[in-house]
Amino acid sequence: MLFDFSASTLKVGFALRSEVFHPATIQKAVSMLEDLGVESVWFPDIAFDALELSAIALGATQKIKVGTGVIRIFEHSPEQLVKRVYTLNQASGKRFTLGVGTGARTGERAVEDFLKHYKQFVQNYPEKGELNVYFSALRKRMLNLAIKEANGVIFNFCSPSYVSKLIGNAEKTKLCFCGVHK
Repeated sequence: MLFDFSASTLKVGFALRSEVFHPATIQKAVSMLEDLGVESVWFPDIAFDALELSAIALGATQKIKVGTGVIRIFEHSPEQLVKRVYTLNQASGKRFTLGVGTGARTGERAVEDFLKHYKQFVQNYPEKGELNVYFSALRKRMLNLAIKEANGVIFNFCSPSYVSKLIGNAEKTKLCFCGVHK
């Protein structure tokens, strides 16, 4: 679910895992979800490429927002990622959200490397401030980084009680929280 604390309504989004939703079924699935009024769909970067699945979904819909939930930023050069994301965002009328994270890497070094990679990406992005970027945050340091640098947070595979503990008073910010639960 997507929780936007700056809005007065609950917005619903779904993670479409590629182990369940094959690329050949994405167009039909997202069209049905859009007809049902779902606000967003998210593609984890697992079996199939999340950016390619996002492109399929964006091409098959008119209103629904689409995001990666999440791609591992270290696996992409900032320059190539900018081109791909910029193309998706422009072609879709700015309905794309980039969800990024550190992947299995943890600790201070991973967060520092993540921020360096992210800053290179942002520096090269053609139109400043027009792209929504969410950070995956499983620990407080990444949550604090997201509050400072991103438009939102993705809590992959976290229980609601863990998320509540992690965010504390963070809901007072204008940040969006996307929690994808098992």
